[in-house]
Amino acid sequence: MKLLNVEVVLNREKGIQQAESEQDRILKELDDGTTSYAILSHRWGLGVEVTYEEMIGFMTLEDWKRDEVKKRYGYQKIIKCCEQAMKDGYKWMWIDTCCIDKRSSAELSEAINAMYRWYQNAQMCYAYLNDVDESVFPTEPDDSKFDQSNGWPEWFMRGWTLQELIAPEQVEFFNKDWVRIGNKQRLAPTLQGITGIPRSVLTRGLTGKRLSVAQIMSWAAERKTERVEDRAYSLMGLFGVNMPMLYGEGKNAFRRLQLKIIKGSGDHSIFAWGTGPRNPRMPRTGSVLAEDPSDFEDCGALRITKVAPDDFGDKLVEHIDKSKLGKSQRFDLLGRSRRAHRRKLAALREAANSQQFGTFTVSNTGIQVCLPVIPLPDSPSRFRAILPCTSLFGLATVDLVSSGSSFDRIAATDSTFLTYPEFKTLHLTHHQDVNEKRRPVDPVSGPSVQQPRPVPQLSKEEVSSMLRNAVLQAIRGILKSIPTSSFPIPAGTFYSSYVLPYRPAFVRRNVPGTDSSSTPSGNDISTSEYPLIDIKHSTYKSLAAFLKILDKQGILMIKDMKPEPLVMSVSASHSEVLSHTPYVSLRDKQLKEEKREKRDEEERAKVQEMEIKELWKPHTPSGSARFFAEGGLTLYTYADLKAAVIKYVTTRQLVNAHDQAYINVGQDEVLLSTVAGKNESGDSLKILKREEVVHRLSEKMQNWYEIRTEGQEPLLRKGQLKPISVPLLLEAEVMAEELRRICAGSTGVSPLPGKPTRSEVLVQGKQTKAVVDFLLSKGVPKKWIETADLTVKK
Repeated sequence: MKLLNVEVVLNREKGIQQAESEQDRILKELDDGTTSYAILSHRWGLGVEVTYEEMIGFMTLEDWKRDEVKKRYGYQKIIKCCEQAMKDGYKWMWIDTCCIDKRSSAELSEAINAMYRWYQNAQMCYAYLNDVDESVFPTEPDDSKFDQSNGWPEWFMRGWTLQELIAPEQVEFFNKDWVRIGNKQRLAPTLQGITGIPRSVLTRGLTGKRLSVAQIMSWAAERKTERVEDRAYSLMGLFGVNMPMLYGEGKNAFRRLQLKIIKGSGDHSIFAWGTGPRNPRMPRTGSVLAEDPSDFEDCGALRITKVAPDDFGDKLVEHIDKSKLGKSQRFDLLGRSRRAHRRKLAALREAANSQQFGTFTVSNTGIQVCLPVIPLPDSPSRFRAILPCTSLFGLATVDLVSSGSSFDRIAATDSTFLTYPEFKTLHLTHHQDVNEKRRPVDPVSGPSVQQPRPVPQLSKEEVSSMLRNAVLQAIRGILKSIPTSSFPIPAGTFYSSYVLPYRPAFVRRNVPGTDSSSTPSGNDISTSEYPLIDIKHSTYKSLAAFLKILDKQGILMIKDMKPEPLVMSVSASHSEVLSHTPYVSLRDKQLKEEKREKRDEEERAKVQEMEIKELWKPHTPSGSARFFAEGGLTLYTYADLKAAVIKYVTTRQLVNAHDQAYINVGQDEVLLSTVAGKNESGDSLKILKREEVVHRLSEKMQNWYEIRTEGQEPLLRKGQLKPISVPLLLEAEVMAEELRRICAGSTGVSPLPGKPTRSEVLVQGKQTKAVVDFLLSKGVPKKWIETADLTVKK
């Protein structure tokens, strides 16, 4: 990380000139793990912060520019921060505004991915509350002073400051005058009330805490960021995940974050969003993933916690009894149904304890997971899935509807579920655009039929107003920045390039054409639903007449020529241009759709994911073989091992009577010989924890593993699973561009016949060696590359 040299910053401020040496550089690349430094957490000010390039080039700036920078609020913040660091004995300081070269996308991405660690490794974090006047920390909400942030300082409502509060061990709070007003340890009870973060997390961090994904998400529910993507990027460190920055992807960033979390955590609480009474986003039909952290708003109050795999069986039985599932099947005069009920519960408990609930299979098409589900009595296509996580009301549940081979999330129904749950492998939808394409589903009657809505007709005056606004939009956006050499522009070209594309993409349903919004809402109608919005349907008789009116009003200047007028210039300083409120134009909509299509193509081009499962096989002959003589399995998963141990010790009554977590291994000769070490006997090894028995058992067995890839037969391999190095994914377009340069020839990309989601890269000429060398340089193993000469010899 690049750190500010506190002494150099302050000397430069005092006007002390010195020859810059390696030790005197204002910014220096240092290791955050071995360097003692302080770090700043603050709210950015719009247009007042000091950038990286201004900081390193400060002394080379012209005098007027240097004076302008020194007067900025952001510069004074840097100076005050460095002065405080100097007082506290820190030589190095990190401030996000001026320590990251944001001109480099690689450096910005690295900083965002490492930011949680940087705050965590800092010896001190200064939290600067620029809207607090008092010399004491506010202990009660004040809506009159902090009306835009729920009555508390705005620092507590920003997305990035969440990790900046949790990660550092030491956080000191300062008011706007840099007066110290408290620290995180002492203020923990107040901070818990403000943020909803447990006091134990505030004082000791996330390490070792069994917190659910839903609970952590709830802390970010009410926080805001300037960029939509930062809603996701600011949470990566809290979940210990990394992913590339793709500004422009919008809400897809939060979808990518959730998929990353799912792959690494095995925590089903990530599906428990939208279940509380305050959440307004449900009902909606589609993706099982949330759209935004605000979907988890109630998960903190509901105390959504994950259930350990060993406890899920008991929790599931409690849920069945509490919800009276299978009640109509339980009783008869002879008590036979009571016995059947107990057998059913025992079978479900055993199934719950043997399932690998922490295993998710994630692919481009969905998330595969095994869960207990209950069908809706009057609709066999609808189910209630029971999640291995609890709330104040017991196990959390979500309602699903089958859609072909996959399942979509739907709003919870009020129907009474009567039958026992059954374990089912589900393929859950997670598509990013599923919520835009699917219509609401009524919980009882099924999918609704979309009725055509009436579209108001546009008058000629409204069309004229829209065309005029299109010109203002174009001038305010692109025309003011194009070089003067681009003029003059023929009228026809001006109309097709700068008028038609900048018409509004949406208009208000109640007053079409007169109130375009910067963002579309439910009351907006796409302009594609209207008749043509052009000169012919306006009050203007011709394009020339339209341009002459704009010329007369000073919005642009034209020259009347034959066969068509020329636009000579535009007035970016015209009052109407300056007062124009930007809206979503047809060009904006088209660019957004193109970006979405590109992202979809990139998603489709990605390789299928691989699932690898560790297995164990008893040695023959050995103690483990004798132990597994009753098992009947050839290969065991870790869950199978646990189930086998539980069955063995239960049938032989080897569970310790004083503590059921322990097993009396010394009482059973077969078990003792299976798990004992070289110098251990029944005298020295009397009891062991259940997990230790399973672990020792696995160490006495042969290691195997199974590789599963979609569309292929599973592969079994003997040996211990080794770390796998996965090569960098090769995007077809990028690969074609690099090969075009390497081979000095023509390349192209086209879909594979019969496989529209896959692509092939075509290279002109005999370039086999060059292509192979290129693939090897990208990390593709040589054994994965096949070559063949398919040319026809004449």
